[in-house]
Amino acid sequence: MKFIILFFYTIIFTVACGKTSEINKAQTLKQMPESSDKVGWLVSNISLSDISLILQNNPQTKVRIINEKHSLFELFNIQKKEILNTSPNVFVVKNSFFNPQYFQAHENSHIFFNSENSSQPDKVNHQLCENGKKNPQAIIQVSKNIENQSTTINLGETIYVDGLNSLAHPEVPSKLRFMWAIKAPNSSLKDVEYVYDSKISYTPDALGSYNFVLLVQDDRNKCNYVSKTFNVTTNKEFVSFDLYDEFKKDYLSENLKSFEHFIDLDLENLWLESTGKDQIIAVIDSGVNYNHFALKDNILLNSNEIPNNGIDDDSNGLKDDYIGYDFANMDPFPYDDQGHGSHVAGLAASPIFGVAKQAKILAIKAMSPSGGDMGTVSGAIFYAVDRGSKIINISLGNYEKVHPFLELAINYAQQNGVLVVAAAGNGDKNFGLPLNTDIVPNYPSALINENIIAVAAKTKNNIIASYSNYGKESVDVIALGGDSENKLYSTYIENPKGIEIIGKSGTSMATPLVAGIVALAWSQNPQLRYNEIKNLLLNSGEESTELQSKIASGRFLNAVEVLHKSKDLNNNSQD
Repeated sequence: MKFIILFFYTIIFTVACGKTSEINKAQTLKQMPESSDKVGWLVSNISLSDISLILQNNPQTKVRIINEKHSLFELFNIQKKEILNTSPNVFVVKNSFFNPQYFQAHENSHIFFNSENSSQPDKVNHQLCENGKKNPQAIIQVSKNIENQSTTINLGETIYVDGLNSLAHPEVPSKLRFMWAIKAPNSSLKDVEYVYDSKISYTPDALGSYNFVLLVQDDRNKCNYVSKTFNVTTNKEFVSFDLYDEFKKDYLSENLKSFEHFIDLDLENLWLESTGKDQIIAVIDSGVNYNHFALKDNILLNSNEIPNNGIDDDSNGLKDDYIGYDFANMDPFPYDDQGHGSHVAGLAASPIFGVAKQAKILAIKAMSPSGGDMGTVSGAIFYAVDRGSKIINISLGNYEKVHPFLELAINYAQQNGVLVVAAAGNGDKNFGLPLNTDIVPNYPSALINENIIAVAAKTKNNIIASYSNYGKESVDVIALGGDSENKLYSTYIENPKGIEIIGKSGTSMATPLVAGIVALAWSQNPQLRYNEIKNLLLNSGEESTELQSKIASGRFLNAVEVLHKSKDLNNNSQD
């Protein structure tokens, strides 16, 4: 099967790519799908001229150009057979949306009961709400100021929504009453806001995901509610210097021992061996706060690209990708609007407290605050490899059947000697109990590729974390991931609260620690192949009876031992 996949991928490269000018701009979409019902058809092994022909033949169809260089597109408002009618040899698969556990969850069914009830007779009295037959229908309409009814807006813009299209049950005509609840993300200063009106305007104060819930009530007190999520993002220019950066750096440097991973990995001694110089760690995630004082010095800038000139200077199919790239919104500003990616980047390669403090961070945004999709992640992996990264950190995953385009991307990384360090996952979404990914695979961590390093999480007490997935065949190593009482601290997104360092726990946090160790070993011994690096990780550290049946290595990873063995291999190769 692998031979077939690898052979197929070579076909992709034989396809001639045209220019984006062939595509009707009115039929081009920039934003990734933000829910499972919005995904399109992923199409590859096709030229831009054929995509253009499909669009001409189907005026209602939209296209998202995910990665032109690798002939990766997403088509919307079209049937698969219509695509094949135009181009019978194309590779067509439905895209797949996923929502990782670490993204903000909204409990819509309980949100109203935290509010004070209105005593006015013409307002909703949610305490009297009844369920049953012949309920009204709640409908949220985006009323204005949002292009193409998009649910993604820029920070500073106002959201206008109304419930005027809501309907009483046709058999029970009634005047409807309205109540809104707006739940802001954790980065916001705003509490849950409640509004008694048919329409509202709302200006977010922070980046992230905002949940609008509309409750409608008829004269019989029959109720119905519906929710809609809006993502607030922004684009920021890279700022190389800030007056207060050095003060903040000095303060953090004096308090490094408050970082759990600093102690667990013995970073002071580790840095005597290697600092990760000349290594690139691609962070494919929710983006990176590349202007954060504890990250900016290690952001990889594309010297072959002139920023903001609207030209693809390095001819890689993407204009102005100087800082990295945002595949979620198809623009050259991979700025984090959720917080997860910045936290991951800091643990891997912050110049102050990152494991590989001299490695470079390739910032790649492949997630919105709502979640992600396999087409976008796959396009991001292709890009990371092409930008020269030998290490890709993917602290995300999906329990659904492995997606063919994800396999193509991971195979491409393997062909180019790239290691993909992937989170094993944090258990069942509903109950939080850990899963055996030999039985319930999490992808990409459970892929059988030799270039995958799947990472479980442990606590500071050297026991596997209660939330961490495991698998003797599908999980390779274990690293510190923290728990609710002992979180790992790292960088955060821009926010009105002024929070710059925040604690998180999970296999998402363990994964960049391993990515950092890989960077240290590769920096120390650049001649090592990706499978040799992986073997060093699997065979270094103290053996554990508990872990023998849980992970492939059966050990608690020891970074100092990894570097000692790497050095020995380097010395032996020079003899």
